[in-house]
Amino acid sequence: MTTWGVLYGDYVALSLAVSAILLGACLWLTIARRSRPETPSGALLDLQGIVFAGFLSAGYLKADPRLEWLPVDLTLLLALGTGVVTVVHFARQHFRIPKSLGPILGLFLVLSLPLFWTQWTTYSTEKATRLFTLTLLATITPLFLFRSKQAVRRFLNALAIVGILMAGDAIANYLTAGGAVARLSAFGSDPIALGRASGAAVLWLAVLAFEKQLNFVLATVVLSPLLLATATSARGPFLFTVGTIGLAFWAFYAKDLSRATRFALTAALLGLALLGSVRYAPEFAVQRLRLLATGQLGPSETMRLDAYRLSWQEIQRDPLGKGWGGFASEINLWPSLERQYPHNILAETFLEAGWIPGVYLTALLALGITRARRLASDPEAKTAFLLLAFFLGNAMVSGDVNSNRSLFAFLSLALAFPFPAAAPSKKNPHGTEG
Repeated sequence: MTTWGVLYGDYVALSLAVSAILLGACLWLTIARRSRPETPSGALLDLQGIVFAGFLSAGYLKADPRLEWLPVDLTLLLALGTGVVTVVHFARQHFRIPKSLGPILGLFLVLSLPLFWTQWTTYSTEKATRLFTLTLLATITPLFLFRSKQAVRRFLNALAIVGILMAGDAIANYLTAGGAVARLSAFGSDPIALGRASGAAVLWLAVLAFEKQLNFVLATVVLSPLLLATATSARGPFLFTVGTIGLAFWAFYAKDLSRATRFALTAALLGLALLGSVRYAPEFAVQRLRLLATGQLGPSETMRLDAYRLSWQEIQRDPLGKGWGGFASEINLWPSLERQYPHNILAETFLEAGWIPGVYLTALLALGITRARRLASDPEAKTAFLLLAFFLGNAMVSGDVNSNRSLFAFLSLALAFPFPAAAPSKKNPHGTEG
């Protein structure tokens, strides 16, 4: 199959999707023009945050047998919904182009270069198609949807609810099975998905607790099962959850005695709760935690180190990259698997897309992290910085470029900061959300 054949192959489906998005946006704007619904400034959730959080989490949920009744793929359904709300908000902003859109589009422009020398297989075709549709949508959407810290807060609330639901489902499955499971998982997904979802919820709720915006006792009660679900699902998400909490202390709380004390008390209570609950966790998961604590490498770590070593050898030989899916076609470390990747987003980009896209992505991530850290003055911005670091850490040890859409979403959000102050109104002289 040629490059142009691949690019043209899904043209009809993509055209129908875009048409559906535009039609939905037109209907929404027509109804909204008559009713003028506004989200109250104190609302905990809104539609745009729920839809986008659902889109980012769709891969965690759609394997659940309880969702088999859906007539269409859950990711596609929520992608269409995300497209509709994005177009609606773009129209409501009088079609103003976000300033940070240029660097993001520049990233996807350089990522498109290897399309011309990609060896087209089933996996490479699927990978390229998803990269320039679903992953692109996940990356640009925050620039249009989130123009205030209140909107970001509602999105983080929705993301936390996904994590809480997954942790609850995992614990319920474990109890229903009488403890006869090796590792916790939820909604039919793998343990890594549970670890990422519950870990993200832990970070947002922990920041609210540290900032005195969540009751101390309630925070401990809610965070304890979330942290247990993270710890007993997959080691990578648990390690980066704990590491990111440590990063939060260093970046935001170490220099303030009262905040440092509250941080230490909350962390100590969570640690004690985790130690007390681990005795009821699956034995296999506990053994994996022991290996992590003692620094011993298991089969998955050894496998990843082999992938990194072989990828680095090929990166040095080929500055232009192997093309998308090149790890599977050129290195083929696991011949029995069709979908192969090095489980490191930077190694994957340098190997398959080439040096130029790899350097561009690295520089953009560095810019996003430093910018988010510098501008983190409120709980929403602090959590955005922490989640960017959290998802980057996870992307360095698991998944391919398309399974790390949350990383791209929070990179985009970091580049969108700071938000303009809301204009004051007559009813509220202190201002409300714009």
